[in-house]
Amino acid sequence: MPVTLLAQDFTRTDTTKTIYKNLSVLKQYAISSSAMRSADSSWFKINDKNVDSNTYKKFTQFSENANKCKPCILLSFDTSENLLFKRISYGDCTVGYWIEYYPNRKVKVVGHFKENASGNWDNLFDRGYCRQDGVWTYYNNKGLITSSEIWKDGRLVKRRLRK
Repeated sequence: MPVTLLAQDFTRTDTTKTIYKNLSVLKQYAISSSAMRSADSSWFKINDKNVDSNTYKKFTQFSENANKCKPCILLSFDTSENLLFKRISYGDCTVGYWIEYYPNRKVKVVGHFKENASGNWDNLFDRGYCRQDGVWTYYNNKGLITSSEIWKDGRLVKRRLRK
């Protein structure tokens, strides 16, 4: 099991363990994008800001990578190349660890979603996957733990605030 529960402290989770073997690592940008092309003009936007076509291509070239996760480790970046999230995904469903980062690259949240040991990847949402399951630990931007939670099948079981 990928979650380590210690007798007196449930704030640790092991993100190096997974039931899946040989996962590829894919990149994506967590952005909104839009473009308009016509015979006489065109425009491109990333996060509602006008950009040139090369910038647009740079940030949208990985836009289909989440759909390519079958499963994979998916890395999500902002436009400044800061890592925002690292997670095990199957499509848009997280099925393993989740790590979220602050812009200063310190960990914000480490958590876990229900893993799929069945090998059947159909209808994951309907079958109860894509739900928090295990230990979730929250940190401030200095790296100190602020709170911890235990989740089971998408339901909060226990929460502990740190002082």
